[in-house]
Formats: sequence, C-alpha cells, structure tokens
Amino acid sequence: MSTWGQLLARLQELRQQGRADAFDIIRREALLDLHNYTGRNVVLYASGHLQKPGVAPNLLAITNEDVEGFMEVFHGLSGNSLDLVLHSPGGRVEATEAIVKYIRSKFRHIRAIIPHEAMSAATMLACAADEIIMGRQSYLGPIDPQFQLQTSLGVQSVPAQAILDQFARAKRECTEDRANLAVWVPSLQQYGPALLEQCEHAKALSQELVTTWLTTWMFRRSRQRQERAETIAMALAKHETWRTHGRPLGLSYLRSLRMKALPLESDQKLQDKVLTVYHATMHTCRYSSYKNYRKPTWNGFHQVVTRGYRWDAPSSTTSSAYTAPATRKLHTLALQELLGGREFTANPLINSGSCI
Repeated sequence: MSTWGQLLARLQELRQQGRADAFDIIRREALLDLHNYTGRNVVLYASGHLQKPGVAPNLLAITNEDVEGFMEVFHGLSGNSLDLVLHSPGGRVEATEAIVKYIRSKFRHIRAIIPHEAMSAATMLACAADEIIMGRQSYLGPIDPQFQLQTSLGVQSVPAQAILDQFARAKRECTEDRANLAVWVPSLQQYGPALLEQCEHAKALSQELVTTWLTTWMFRRSRQRQERAETIAMALAKHETWRTHGRPLGLSYLRSLRMKALPLESDQKLQDKVLTVYHATMHTCRYSSYKNYRKPTWNGFHQVVTRGYRWDAPSSTTSSAYTAPATRKLHTLALQELLGGREFTANPLINSGSCI
C-alpha cells in the first residue's frame, strides 16, 4: 500500500516534472492496480466533502446529474461484476434511486467497497449491492430523511422525524393549555403547508427503497429475505435510536443486523489497494483547484466518478486525443477530461439541494 505520505511525495515529484495532471496519474494508477488484482470492473464514486467544508453541501451530494457520470464511465465496460468504491455524505433519495436502477441494469453482481464513509443516501446506495466490504475505520449512517428548510437562522437541515415530533408536542401542549399558542406559533410559522405529509412520505420512501433493494439483491437467496430487509430498513431509519443523522454505523453493528458486510482486512492485498485508491482520491480533493484545470470559476474538486482500467481508442481517433488511460471525472460544477494533455470542459452542471 502507498501511504498518504508516499503518495504526497509522488505527487510532488510529478509536479516538479511539470505534470499538471499529477493527481489524475496517481489515481488512475491506483484504480488500474485494483482492477488488475480483482479482475472486476472498478468504479470510484467519491466526494470531496471532507476536504472542502466551505463548499455548499448541495454541490457535494448525490444528485440526478451524477447518473450522467455513471453513463459515461460504464460505456465500453464488459462483464457482469462491479466493485463500486464509495465515499459520499449522501444526497437526494430520488437521485440515488435513479443511480441504483441504472447500475443494477448493467451489472449482475456488485460489491460496495467503503474505504471511509458512505452516509445517508450513500448508505442506501450501498444497500443495493450484493455485499458490502468495509474496514475497521469505515462506517455507514442512518437513512432517516432530512429536509433543507429556510428558517430565521438560515437554511437548516432538519430530520423529518424531528419535525413530526415537534408538531406532535406543539399539538399536545396547546391542547392542554391554549396559552401555549403564543409560544409555539412563531416556531411553527416557518414550516410550509403539507410539510407533515411530506415528512411521512419521505420516511416511508427511504425504508421502502432499502427494503426492496435488500430483498432483490443482498438477500435474494434467503427464505426470510422480506423480514430481514424490513428489519434492517427500520433499524437504519429510526431517528429515535440514532438521535443525529451523522452517527457512524460500523461493521460490527451491520453484521449484528445480519447484513452481508465483510471485513476489508480479511484480504490484506485488497485492503492495501483500496486504501491506495482512497488516499489518492483524497489528495486530489484536498489539493486540486481551478489552477489545475485553468477554469476561472473552479472552486476545488467536488465529486468524481472514475473507472480504473485502460482501453484502446478506436483506430479512427487521433492519437493526440487518446494517449492517457480512459478515466472519466464527473464534477458537480463541470465535466472535464484530460486526455493526452488536452483539456475538455463541458457546460456547468447546476445542482439542486439534497433531502437526505
């Protein structure tokens, strides 16, 4: 395994050689090495949310535009197996559902590999895999839906269950003493109409999707697949248990739920190669900026969808355009591709807010 420091030294060496694509080089090498070891298709789906805390959360989350990134990296892939290396804070449930539908239409067997964290909607995405591989340091998170609400304190991420609980408490206290209306009205006025129904539907949807995905793939050979899937979905969605949306749910807990979650440490070579991919990606997220891509509006590396193997360009394609490994990067601000030193920048992709 190349450690964090070793990769950083390699980056500095490449930069001293004048390689503006140094980050791409080390990440592609790591992905290719992982692919050569497993013999499976490898796709990296990662966010720079830990390295870019000042960036708006909706620019780092799972959104519908990401489906286009998966379509790009899946083009030309063969075989029925996929290793999805996943590192994400989550995002929109609807976008996650669209991604799951697409990737499951392309691959028969999928392993979700979690080198660090896959939270919220990314946890739901992991539940659509046949099995999950994660290390001692890795974790998933609760799947209870969150709402981005405009309040007097600005935009706040509020759990759907907390909204329901607050309304129930307000109703109870105002019924007991109408004088409490003066206390509750200013707080409740910030919520729009139909919000309670939206909360109920969002809760039901997240559990319904996870139950369906677990039943269809991870537990498809189990006679108790429906019961097991429902139990897990309910446990992951129970806000009353976790109390905060950011609680880390590690391997031991997931295995206590009888999920197919395997320790990354059981295969030392696989662990080394996965962590090298992760470290290379985090270096990209931490140190890349618009200067690397010569795009004035670039605000750092946000999200990446990458595949890890080489391919040969069609004979009709000029060699100057296809001299690097085939690697696609989906950013939530712009889609860019460095091929043989040539830069291609697509139109900006604007994202909407996330709801989980």
